[in-house]
Amino acid sequence: MKNKLYDVKIFFKDKNIDHASCTCPTGLTKCHHMVSLLLHGHTNISVTNIAWSWKKKCAKENEEVMIIDDMYSNKFKAVTDTHNIDD
Repeated sequence: MKNKLYDVKIFFKDKNIDHASCTCPTGLTKCHHMVSLLLHGHTNISVTNIAWSWKKKCAKENEEVMIIDDMYSNKFKAVTDTHNIDD
């Protein structure tokens, strides 16, 4: 495998490829470098390119909200002392 670097450019217009170029010998038409760049761009989408992916999801409107006192209305003790102090 040769270690040559080629300058690959792909230009888009209205979400379609407008034109593309590559500095390799076959780059005046279509080459595998252009296809590789398109596949890499398709599978490695940046998080900031996805609309609103960083926005925190809001609570549902119909979600029922309860107060802690309503959830645990029964007053109880976890441990009850059954020993008599006078004994």
